Amino acid sequence: MGTMMDFEEVKKKLNDQWLDYYEINQSWIKKTLPKNQNGYPEQKQLCYLVLGIVSAFEPKLKDPLTYFTELNSDPEALVKVLGIETLAIDNKIQERKQKIASSTKRIQGDSKYAEASKHLDEIRQSINEEENSS
Repeated sequence: MGTMMDFEEVKKKLNDQWLDYYEINQSWIKKTLPKNQNGYPEQKQLCYLVLGIVSAFEPKLKDPLTYFTELNSDPEALVKVLGIETLAIDNKIQERKQKIASSTKRIQGDSKYAEASKHLDEIRQSINEEENSS
């Protein structure tokens, strides 16, 4: 991890990996982690889990995490530095799904437009050929 841009890319990648992992494994995560008074996973315990998971995803984080923990060993602070979502995770997952669905619709819409445009071009060409042959 050389530049700040590299770190920003790593942060985004880690957050995406965490949200993917959480989405797939949320049933057992929600059952096993202690809950706060609102019924959500206890934040500190969730952050410990997150740090373990992301360090497995990205072994190169070992050294930076070691330095970060020397500055501040609070798992919530470390997760925040890494830009990983731990609050309202279910909402973040829904937002990602909606974003993917809207970009898929846009791509499908674009391809439908391209297909219609191609068909119109074929009609125009056919009309031009008929006019030229007359």
